[in-house]
Amino acid sequence: MEPLWKLGDLILDESRMLVTRAGTPVPLSKTEFALLFALMRESERVLTRSECDAITTSRCDATSSATMRDNALLNIKRLGRPVKA
Repeated sequence: MEPLWKLGDLILDESRMLVTRAGTPVPLSKTEFALLFALMRESERVLTRSECDAITTSRCDATSSATMRDNALLNIKRLGRPVKA
């Protein structure tokens, strides 16, 4: 069985790097996927800014990691909005 992470109608398929919400695929960058995976994996606690930075820094140069982190978190936050039919 493939590793699936579920939170409400949000499903993250770790091995296929696929996220769906209410059955609809959600396009995410690799950084957004990594952050969402970390947030779902650690859903019992709040990730620190340094932990989020560590995820984004491994995917870009240090000067743009904060911007990438903020943009990725904003896009992930939008997942909480209702799905349009």
